[in-house]
Amino acid sequence: MVKIKKTDDYMNNNNLKDSNEIDSLLELSKLIRELISQKEYDEINIMINYTLNNCYYEAFSWILLLLQETFESSDSTLADFSCKLGNKIDNFDEFLRWLGVKLIATENNVEYAYESSGEVSSVYNIQTYKTKYKNVDLVSIENFDTKDNDFIEYKLFFHK
Repeated sequence: MVKIKKTDDYMNNNNLKDSNEIDSLLELSKLIRELISQKEYDEINIMINYTLNNCYYEAFSWILLLLQETFESSDSTLADFSCKLGNKIDNFDEFLRWLGVKLIATENNVEYAYESSGEVSSVYNIQTYKTKYKNVDLVSIENFDTKDNDFIEYKLFFHK
């Protein structure tokens, strides 16, 4: 896939460590706009995770602003999608600050997974939090199961 090459090239050839490096941020904007126009959701996910994993919060916020701008556009054809962030986010407090999250769930759902015998094997507690971006929510999925494989998974959900 050609886009992966472009994404990899960008990550290898641009300096996002210095948030004052405007040329790299402008190049990031160009790449994200191209990925948005081509609806390359997997590549957008890669770039979001890349910025978060490296604590490039300025670049992270540029990506979210571009997505927000696109969703707000009346001619936007961008579909709802989610971005898996994994089960651990380094500098979680800083991440929440950049997202503008208030830790009051706006939605809380519980889902059950059953064994073939009908016994509950897992309980998923799914909480949704609003962010400062109108079209972006943070979703926390907590799994509690009978085999002690408990985990938390985080996602960003992008929607119209």
